[in-house]
Amino acid sequence: MRAAALAGCALLAACSGASPPQEQDAEDERAIAAVRDAQRPPPEPLDLQPITFADIEREDLFGAGCVFMPDGSTRTLALAQVDRGALKLDGRVVRFAPDAGSSEHPYGTRARYTGPAHSFRLTIASDAGRQSGYETTDYPGELEVRDRYDRVLMQMAGRVQCGA
Repeated sequence: MRAAALAGCALLAACSGASPPQEQDAEDERAIAAVRDAQRPPPEPLDLQPITFADIEREDLFGAGCVFMPDGSTRTLALAQVDRGALKLDGRVVRFAPDAGSSEHPYGTRARYTGPAHSFRLTIASDAGRQSGYETTDYPGELEVRDRYDRVLMQMAGRVQCGA
């Protein structure tokens, strides 16, 4: 009798539609990701503006490093130095911290800089640099700006000029 009852319980458990642990874990992960995605606000538009010499003076951003200029332009959209980075967003210069874990570029600059609401990445084709001035070298490169959720807000090709 006991054996029949145990067999009946086993049959009921097998037919109950309960998912194996791996399937249940995957289902739980999907549900958690859906809730997390629903809590993220939509990406905000990015108002990236050129950093002017007046901005550099006012913010004391002098020193060796690299600047990013979009293709066909001489406007500086990003500044990278050994101890800080800068973008001009919504009319004000925002400072960024260098990511010490990212790859190193010329003059001790880094590939990634992080700030309170955004981060930016500079990609430099270091093998394609050419001297452009007494103390400057130009490299083909790319600038990518991301939001706090690591979503790409802007990506553009251009020139990265590094020097003292």
